[in-house]
Amino acid sequence: MADVIVVGGGAAGLMAAISAAEAGARVRLLEGNVRPGTKILMSGGTRCNVTNETVTEKQFNTSGSPNVIRRILRAFSADETVAFFAALGVVLRPEPETGKLFPTTDDARTVLDALLARLRTLHVELTTGARVTELAPTADGFALTLADRRTLAAPTVVVATGGRSYPTTGSDGTGLELLARLGHRLVRQSPALTPLVLDGPMPRALMGVTLPARLTLHRGDKPLLAVAGSTLVTHFGLSGPAALNVSRHWERLGWDDDTIQLRADWLPDLALGGLETALLDAGRRHPDRTLGGTLGRLLPNRFADWLLGQLAIDGATRLDALRKDDRKRLVRWLTDGPVPVVATKGYSKAEATAGGVALDEVDPSTLQSRRHPGLFLCGEVL
Repeated sequence: MADVIVVGGGAAGLMAAISAAEAGARVRLLEGNVRPGTKILMSGGTRCNVTNETVTEKQFNTSGSPNVIRRILRAFSADETVAFFAALGVVLRPEPETGKLFPTTDDARTVLDALLARLRTLHVELTTGARVTELAPTADGFALTLADRRTLAAPTVVVATGGRSYPTTGSDGTGLELLARLGHRLVRQSPALTPLVLDGPMPRALMGVTLPARLTLHRGDKPLLAVAGSTLVTHFGLSGPAALNVSRHWERLGWDDDTIQLRADWLPDLALGGLETALLDAGRRHPDRTLGGTLGRLLPNRFADWLLGQLAIDGATRLDALRKDDRKRLVRWLTDGPVPVVATKGYSKAEATAGGVALDEVDPSTLQSRRHPGLFLCGEVL
């Protein structure tokens, strides 16, 4: 008989099991897959970005509950996270340009192996291939039914089954459905951190090109939000941090609103009006330079050549011979160009799920359910 059963062996479930065992509880961890921690191994491009140098409630879409997020983050800060992993023998170091903290090995396996070793040290009973299909309160706690019809019981249960992203890893929404059947209110879910699918010739022509961008979501002419970061052109559309971060907003707004548009500034480091000023200055200083050569100093050559072809502007044009309307068209496309999003890659490629159990359904100090004492929720189910 376990004191605590943790359902879900991802990052949240592993940490919950370790914390409960460190507090003296007898813990059993149930994982539906044949091995735990699949998403840990996928995270950060298999390097595993554990946390960030700076973590605040402002970095989360909190569904109107920033105070709850603030309290949760204070309970286990980024510095405490670094110390926790250091005690397990995993040293984290920051990526200078982003502040993301990765293991010095740049290998997600380092993180997972350390967590599993800690479980073994604490004598946590890990059961894989144990998919929970029913969860019901009883007089003594909770009864759990597995897919093979086995039943288990415990006075305390932690649900850490994830959201709906990458369902092949086990987070297919089953945990959310279990919690909904127990009366918990769910906030609408949608894929987050998922690549964008584009219409038009850009993906095939520029597959593999990486460059910075500021992506701005508009409703008509009104900008709604902007996200900046590295952007990767793929064979189907866009990926990379900027595209992934804007995807959840497009998912919420773009499917059923034809006025929603995504636009891109492909030279986000230049000040407003900076590109046109730079072209005019270069034309005065170096009139014999070609337009293609000048753009090649600012952009990847493949990108510059493709864009000039799309705009039917000859890259061999000398800067002193560049027509005003061609310059205006070029500047407009590079600083506020259309990005014809038609879809996202959805849950199948999403790194995270937006939405889940509403935060006011749990006590922010403990994450215990307000509806069922002894039931705790953590991770992406929230």
